[in-house]
Amino acid sequence: MPDDIVEERKKRRVAVERKIADIAEGDVRVAVVGTVLSIDKQTLVFTIEDPSGQLTVLATNEESLSKVSVGNVVRVIGIVLPFDEGFELRAEIIQDFKDLSPELFPVLHELI
Repeated sequence: MPDDIVEERKKRRVAVERKIADIAEGDVRVAVVGTVLSIDKQTLVFTIEDPSGQLTVLATNEESLSKVSVGNVVRVIGIVLPFDEGFELRAEIIQDFKDLSPELFPVLHELI
């Protein structure tokens, strides 16, 4: 099957809410919520962290990075990419959760 057809099928799967540490080999699309630790605008890469771990996120363009600021909470929906001994996430949607109360973040994390 051509790669573009396989990729299109991956895009159409429903994103599963995950803690970063719970992302598994069989996951295709996930949604994770985390605090932005770092941003590299040259490579369009940023790192997020939740209480369970850290994750590297690949943004699609500079405009999508405009929603990302160090210290803010974001929700990222994207395609899981195996990388070394873990995973990276190719972002499809980045949602700004900066108005989420810091006291509610652990509660949200537990609900996931």
